Amino acid sequence: MNIYRRNGFTLIEVLVSVLVFSLGVIGISLHLSHSVKSQIVSDVHRNAMQIASQVVEPLHIELRQGESALRHRLQRLQYRTNPAILTPNASSGLFSFRIAKAFDANGNTLLSTDLDTWKPPYTILLNVIYNNPRGENIQFSTTHVLVP
Repeated sequence: MNIYRRNGFTLIEVLVSVLVFSLGVIGISLHLSHSVKSQIVSDVHRNAMQIASQVVEPLHIELRQGESALRHRLQRLQYRTNPAILTPNASSGLFSFRIAKAFDANGNTLLSTDLDTWKPPYTILLNVIYNNPRGENIQFSTTHVLVP
């Protein structure tokens, strides 16, 4: 008869199982935190693209009224950061935008050249800036082509 009969688990078996379980929990929590961060970045990017389209749409309307109306609108938006048009999902004050560059098919800037020399299509480079709660600025650059 064996007097050292085994009932239950040894300390090593318990420690190994706890280690394997802990590694699994850590892996799942890292995956979840990465998923949440990716979702936040995706939401911010979607909001930035909505803002960009809301900024560019009036430029299309101004172009239909004439190139001088487009130039006037661009001059009001150039060289300054403008608070963004709020989207339903955006928080107040987190987004802003500015016109980075506006040029015609010849590469001439739309703000300094004579209207008679403009050659369509017109390209607008727009920067949408997201000011995150940590105080960091994330910039999204978009290019839009306006055809009269």
